[in-house]
Amino acid sequence: MDFSIKLELVALIILAILTLFHFERHNSSNTRYRLYSASLIFAISTVLFDIGSTMVMRAAGMSHAWIVIALNTLYFIALDMTFSLIAIYCFYIMFEHSVDRHCYQIASKIIVVFAILLFLINVLNLRFGWIFTFENGTYVRGPFNQIGYIPMFIEVGMLCVCYFRNRTQVGTSLKRLVQTLPTLVLLMTIIQI
Repeated sequence: MDFSIKLELVALIILAILTLFHFERHNSSNTRYRLYSASLIFAISTVLFDIGSTMVMRAAGMSHAWIVIALNTLYFIALDMTFSLIAIYCFYIMFEHSVDRHCYQIASKIIVVFAILLFLINVLNLRFGWIFTFENGTYVRGPFNQIGYIPMFIEVGMLCVCYFRNRTQVGTSLKRLVQTLPTLVLLMTIIQI
């Protein structure tokens, strides 16, 4: 199976530009800033792990299978954590100035549970091959390869529900995010699948 890294390189350039503009600010004690920073760091890590595993597969084939497996496992973990952090960040900015943070607290707990479950599935993949495995030196997708999309769809759904329940308190930028995010997630999923 041959994988292209062209889109990953484009994503890395975009993330690098976002990072340059983001880290020049001096408000690192702000929760919003820390969540956004963590999202950027995990997103960059995701892309780097993906590029790394692809490059090792191309250069060394499966003679260094343990490196490919380690990088690919880290890729899936970082990808799932990136989605979780972005979801928590979106919920945080939605309720940042709200007195009633009930929806944020429930959503955060659900997101953390999803993150823990996905982490465990990724670790157990090393034994059972649920997400990916290598057979005869070839990368093979496991039966749960797309499982990370399920929590992401649920998180987007929760974001929409919380938005509609609290839309009078939500700022304009978040309104635009909620209006475009479901479409972007759907398009991204279709492209990936």
